[in-house]
Amino acid sequence: MDFALNKDQKELQTAFGKMCAADIAPCAAAADAAASLQIDNLKKIAQAGYFATAVPAEFGGKGEELVTLFALTETLAAACPGTAMAASTSAWLCNTAILKYGSDSLKKSLLPALAAGEKLGAFALAEPGAGSDINAMAATAVKDGDSWKLDGVKGLCWNAAAADVIIVIAKTGDGADAQPALSAFAVEKGSGYSVGEQAKTLGLRAAPAANIDLSGCAVPASNLLGAEGAGWDIAMDLLDYGRLQMAALAVGVSTACFMAAKDHAETRMAFGKPIGVFQEVAFKAADIYIAADVPRLLANQACWRKQQGENCSHLIASAKLLASQKVVEAAHKCLQIFGGKGYTADAPAERLYRDARFFEIGNGTTEIMRQVICKDLLGADF
Repeated sequence: MDFALNKDQKELQTAFGKMCAADIAPCAAAADAAASLQIDNLKKIAQAGYFATAVPAEFGGKGEELVTLFALTETLAAACPGTAMAASTSAWLCNTAILKYGSDSLKKSLLPALAAGEKLGAFALAEPGAGSDINAMAATAVKDGDSWKLDGVKGLCWNAAAADVIIVIAKTGDGADAQPALSAFAVEKGSGYSVGEQAKTLGLRAAPAANIDLSGCAVPASNLLGAEGAGWDIAMDLLDYGRLQMAALAVGVSTACFMAAKDHAETRMAFGKPIGVFQEVAFKAADIYIAADVPRLLANQACWRKQQGENCSHLIASAKLLASQKVVEAAHKCLQIFGGKGYTADAPAERLYRDARFFEIGNGTTEIMRQVICKDLLGADF
């Protein structure tokens, strides 16, 4: 099976890449410094069709495959990782949740605006006291006539303040074997939740994150995603998509590290020569290139298998694990190539170094990824 992009996908990525290079990349440093969502950038991304990529045509989308969304996401991340984090959270998680689990009326109500970029989505699973341990979730949802009343706090929710739709996973009862009964909801802006102070993050600062207080939040019964009590399976499925999202972002940042390192190695002079001619520098640049290329190949296969409906969580976890570890290595070597300048905010290496670190944490830590791989391949009791 050939998991490479076909001609049409390559042309789409090339066109999108030109827009990103012209309109998004020049703003990356300023967006990071401002630590705020760049609305103008999101509008340009929407006009280029990014949010519509994997949404079916009947809901205003392009109906492209996951591998296409992956390619566009890594391209955007290479231009501005923070902006890519904000946009991809909406495209990979919010859009997917509604498309796969929303009622027909909910799809018709929300997807066209999300696909057009007129609405922005978010995903709220983790809590201050429940990150990797979903069983420790404290947020609740209680049925009250034709609505659900939510309560609790969700932690580090990307796009929290700007989101028009937030996918929330909450406890709706006691399940079997100490596993709570969870349900998923599409929570729309104005439903009564409040957003906390913006988190002061190490990187990805153009994608503001904050806690969400659900006390006083009520949503219509029609905004339940899937069946009541199906939230665990929905969350696990969405985490597959979220991990592919993380892999795409990581590959994009590795690509940005390579381009920055290559440019510096070609222009920085030492001992009368460009530093790129020195073997140690050239070898580091080669390693950075590999950090993007190899995880991309694994992730493309994972995207294809997920698209086919295969149970491939271990493959997705493998792609996410590899991409997230390699991007940290890439950022480290990129900064080393820049030398002292790389340690200052004047160089892209410093920002990329900060951005890279999140991918070993987001949507499942490296430790959890290894656990997923072991459980899928060696059995549930491993």
